[in-house]
Amino acid sequence: MYNARELVTEIDSLSVKFTNDIQRYSNSMLNRSGLPKFYNKKDTIKHQYLPLDTLLSKYSLKQQTQIATMAHNSIKSAVQTVKSKKKEFFIKARRLNKYEIALNEKFALAVACIILFFVGAPLGAIIRKGGMGLPMVVALLLFLTYHFIGVFAKNSAENGALHPFIATWLSTFIMLPLSIWLTYRATTDQGIFDIDSFTQRFSKIFKKKNKENTPE
Repeated sequence: MYNARELVTEIDSLSVKFTNDIQRYSNSMLNRSGLPKFYNKKDTIKHQYLPLDTLLSKYSLKQQTQIATMAHNSIKSAVQTVKSKKKEFFIKARRLNKYEIALNEKFALAVACIILFFVGAPLGAIIRKGGMGLPMVVALLLFLTYHFIGVFAKNSAENGALHPFIATWLSTFIMLPLSIWLTYRATTDQGIFDIDSFTQRFSKIFKKKNKENTPE
């Protein structure tokens, strides 16, 4: 298990290697295409690029067939190489994402402990005042929400769909306003949901309607 300093060093080395691999492969594909042989900055203005049919017309029909076959095979080989390299780069990027997730988790978990304390402590105070039923349900829902958001975000970050920093801190950022709200409800001596106020409002509305419907 790496510590934070070792993770930073490993991430830097993997990032440099990954960037160099991509640069080398792009240069290899460029040289394989043969374009650098025809590209000269000094003679760029003098070059006149002719249409493909004009170039092929200088060769016989048999030679044109051979050129088209060679071009097709070259493109087919290049596509296969790109597909294999795509898988290789995906594996390397996923490994790099795992290291970045592990680095961010060391800080996110520390902050999450503080935030979850401000979720659990208000719930504990509310439980003493209002029974075990609703606060336990809310606590389970909050825990499952925190857990599943973290799992889904981590999987998305490993596949490259989400940035590792956002994926690691997402569940913590979601729990932050909930902890503030629960702490406020507990410090103001309120329950999780003020059911009495809702019932009183509905009863007032029905009373008004009954008064309006009663004949004078």
